[in-house]
Amino acid sequence: MNTWTKKLTVLIVCMFISVAMLSSLAGAKDKVQVAFIGPLTGGSSALGLGGRNSAELAVTQRNADPNSTYEYELVALDDECKPDIGIQVATKAAASKKIIADVTHYCSAVAIGTVDVYHKFGLPIIVWGAVLPDITYGNEHKEVHRINGTMINKNETAA
Repeated sequence: MNTWTKKLTVLIVCMFISVAMLSSLAGAKDKVQVAFIGPLTGGSSALGLGGRNSAELAVTQRNADPNSTYEYELVALDDECKPDIGIQVATKAAASKKIIADVTHYCSAVAIGTVDVYHKFGLPIIVWGAVLPDITYGNEHKEVHRINGTMINKNETAA
C-alpha cells in the first residue's frame, strides 16, 4: 500500500468516526434529575423503599420511550420519617440546579415541615404518601401537589 492510499484510508476512517460521533450526539438527550424523598431507613423504611422502587420503575419506563425529550435520573434521598432530616434533604434537593422536581414524603409530619422549603425555591413536588390535609389545603403554594387522598378522604370512606 503506497503512502497516498494509507492517507486516504486514514481519512475515510476519520470521516466514519466523525459521522458516528455526530450521530450519537444528535441522538443524545439532555439529562435531568428528579428527586425521590422518603423514609429509606427506620421504622417506615419498607414503605419508603417500595415508593423508591416505584419511582425507579417509572423513570426506567419513561427513559425507554424513544419519544421522550429528556433522559431522567432518579436521586433518592432519605428523610428517615423525621421532620428535621426531611427539611435538610428537601433543602438539598430544592437548592440543586440539576433537580427539576421531587416526589416527596410518606410521613405527614415531614411533608408539612418541608412545603415552605419547596415554595421558597419554586421546586414543584408531588406528595406520594402523606395524608395531612394542611400539606396542600393549608397554603396556596402552587408548587405543592399530591397524588393520594388526605385524611379527610380516607375518613369519609371508612365511615
